[in-house]
Amino acid sequence: MDKKIFSRQYILSDTAILIYLSLLKFCIYFFVSHQYGLHRDELYYIACGEHLDFGYVDHPPMIPFLAAFIPAIFGNSTLAFRLLPMTAGAVIVFMAGIITKELGGKTFAQITAALSIIISRSFITLGGLLTTNVFDQLFWALILYILILIIKKKNYRLWLYIGLIAGLGLMTKHTMAFLLFGIIIGIIFTDYRKMLYSKYPWYGALIAFVIFLPNLIWEMNHNWATIEFLQKASINRMAGINPLEYLRQQLYVLNPILLPLWIAGLYYFLFYKKAKAYRMFGWIYILLLIIFILMRGKSYYLIPYYLLIFAGGAVFIEILISKSNYKWLKPSIIVLLIIAGITIMPLALPILPIDKCADYVHFWGMTEQYDENGNPITLPPEFSDMIGWEAMVKNVAKVYNSLPPKEKEKCAVMANNYGQASAIDFYGAKYGLPKAISGHNNYWYWGPRDYSGDIMITVGIRLRSLRKAFNNVEQKGTIKNKYAIWYENNQPIYLWKGIKLPLRKLWPQMKLFY
Repeated sequence: MDKKIFSRQYILSDTAILIYLSLLKFCIYFFVSHQYGLHRDELYYIACGEHLDFGYVDHPPMIPFLAAFIPAIFGNSTLAFRLLPMTAGAVIVFMAGIITKELGGKTFAQITAALSIIISRSFITLGGLLTTNVFDQLFWALILYILILIIKKKNYRLWLYIGLIAGLGLMTKHTMAFLLFGIIIGIIFTDYRKMLYSKYPWYGALIAFVIFLPNLIWEMNHNWATIEFLQKASINRMAGINPLEYLRQQLYVLNPILLPLWIAGLYYFLFYKKAKAYRMFGWIYILLLIIFILMRGKSYYLIPYYLLIFAGGAVFIEILISKSNYKWLKPSIIVLLIIAGITIMPLALPILPIDKCADYVHFWGMTEQYDENGNPITLPPEFSDMIGWEAMVKNVAKVYNSLPPKEKEKCAVMANNYGQASAIDFYGAKYGLPKAISGHNNYWYWGPRDYSGDIMITVGIRLRSLRKAFNNVEQKGTIKNKYAIWYENNQPIYLWKGIKLPLRKLWPQMKLFY
């Protein structure tokens, strides 16, 4: 083994410090990941992993493929499902420092950029869950890093790597297309369009297309289901907001303390003369921001790009401090970031017990959600979606196991949404429950299985939704969870008997894409 690795010079080097910070991010999540339980979306991806395909209504196939193979390698625990995303989240921290270094940042700038990722709320929260988000963040970081290398070194062969990563990114989360669109526009409308005279950008595009083609074919064969989903989601969930409100949300999902770094990064890319070579990156940010506002995109869609903005901001602040007599600002900023990170951590990671977390949210006046009666629910929605799933399944199982054996054999368990359905699929076996059915998103494609619907237990489905389709209905229980998102609290459990039409004939009317 190379002795240089253990030398004092290496141990205190910039690269080593970035590795330490990356390991810190990994360890933080490692020790708290089991605190609450699996997230609704994680349960859904695990369920999708039991139905492997090249596409799904609301996401590409990458995460379900990972979810399908994780149990065989790491086991079936909460920690097992989160090891890969935790690793990806740690690599993102390292990438923030490396990108900063390529922009000319020295030790202070690299540490500042890496810390900005560690203390950014969305990077923390999403950086350890088995969802599309953390891998999307990683792929954006890798593409931006390689693009900087192409600009600096004019090595157009690197476009082949961008093509590979872009293809994998598109198979992970379709928002990768927005980054690629922004890059294309940035190249066309700047002097970098000369890159297009090289064959390598086109080869890279071909590689990305070939990797993405199976998902594209799936969409064609399913009547562009994802587009239908996005259209309905835009109406049902993604209410339009004004630009100022969207910017406020950006600040909220990051960390308010990072506003100066955000502003400095934009100035660096858009106006700083010595960063003219990277001017394109500032305009790409503006373009993506406008697109997501106009398309009613979720506030975290733009989050991956802030890694680059913070890197630029860290470089610019380092330059300003170096030209001043205020050298003490460097350690002061680092300490301030660490304090801000410690302060926000309980709001971004499941560190505290549930009741204590609610008290902490209340202390900061950050109530985020309200129930259907307007009562505040003092728990971040990401945490709410990790709580109460197994308890819900137990309640459904009580109703199911109270049925006579002949009724149990033909009884379907139907859920209102994919969170409830996938929780039943994941936890239900040890309570004797069959796999769930649902009309929500990809569950609708999996159909009613072999059930006739003559006897059915439902959870979360309102009486008016199915009353006309059955002869008899009886409420058997209510799901109560005061820390759940409002639409998961006070949800009824019904037992339905005597369906008037076979369930398979009713199934087309049960499609819920949103």
